[in-house]
Amino acid sequence: YLHDTLESVKKAGLDEKQLMKEIEEISLKALEYVKALTHDKDKEDYKEYIRRVAKNRVLRIIKICDMIDNVTETPTEKQKIKYKEGFKILLKEGLK
Repeated sequence: YLHDTLESVKKAGLDEKQLMKEIEEISLKALEYVKALTHDKDKEDYKEYIRRVAKNRVLRIIKICDMIDNVTETPTEKQKIKYKEGFKILLKEGLK
């Protein structure tokens, strides 16, 4: 679909280089978010990870959605306990 976007930009007489620059910036930001949301269990315990993620509004929202998805079906007792604490941290930070 991206190729359609470029074709539409050309037809509309818009700046293709500017569009490509914006797509690159968005892609880099998305990669930053993916990296920031990746939990390296060897370097950071779960609460530290959640506190770090909670500091950024976008990451906080993404993590909350991810956690909701993870507990929607049949969460284990371990997940329930873990995510309960995680939700508390994320939501508390969001209320500041």
